[in-house]
Amino acid sequence: MTRPRCVGGGATRLIIPVMWNRRSAVISLGIVIAVPLLFTATGCGGRTEARMSLRSPSPLERAHAIVRVVESHDIEAVHKLVDLLEDSDRAVRFYAILALRRMCSEDYGYQYYADEHTRAAAVQRWRSALRDGRVIVRPPSDGTAADADEHASAESGADANALRWS
Repeated sequence: MTRPRCVGGGATRLIIPVMWNRRSAVISLGIVIAVPLLFTATGCGGRTEARMSLRSPSPLERAHAIVRVVESHDIEAVHKLVDLLEDSDRAVRFYAILALRRMCSEDYGYQYYADEHTRAAAVQRWRSALRDGRVIVRPPSDGTAADADEHASAESGADANALRWS
């Protein structure tokens, strides 16, 4: 006898038919465990969720999402981070510019505490650089000696390991 059941919670909630015998229960349980692990292992779920949280109505959630974006080195979120430079919450603007500095090694003169006119001019410089392909997203640093060498070459102007944002 097949009976639909809700399995999992949150984003991993699935409705699957569960047979009332041992073999199909094990297969169903395997599916319920494997699907969320697949998304976690590939980084798909976390990055997408963090990107979506950047639009949260809560400033605290937006700030946490910025941290998750940087931790996952989600280069697709750079445009959204630039948008957050215009956020009404000062802490969100602070986290956004820190994230952009860490990922791109650039700030285009942006100061989160400056007046609105000064911030708007810096945001315009960011957007212009994105449009012109001048924003370079650097690979994440894990603090190894190789990273120190890459940092030294980046400061000398060599961008062999940089990714261009188009």
